[in-house]
Amino acid sequence: MAHNQHELLVQELEREILDYLARNPVAAEHRDAIFQFWIMRERFARGLSALDDALASLVRRGELERVDLPDGEAIYRAARR
Repeated sequence: MAHNQHELLVQELEREILDYLARNPVAAEHRDAIFQFWIMRERFARGLSALDDALASLVRRGELERVDLPDGEAIYRAARR
């Protein structure tokens, strides 16, 4: 990883840690737990939100088709043209 990319990642991690602590001011963990629970869990949650937006956009543009299932879930597939 180039030096500039590393520095950007360090700054991003600093922000994420401080954001987490702002929401959870009494949190305290060791390094691996910080990575797993503070960083990765937050990124996963943000990723799911972005995925929902991407799926909705692709459906709106007609590139994906959403199929609602009886159990309330939905599946996505290539749009049938």
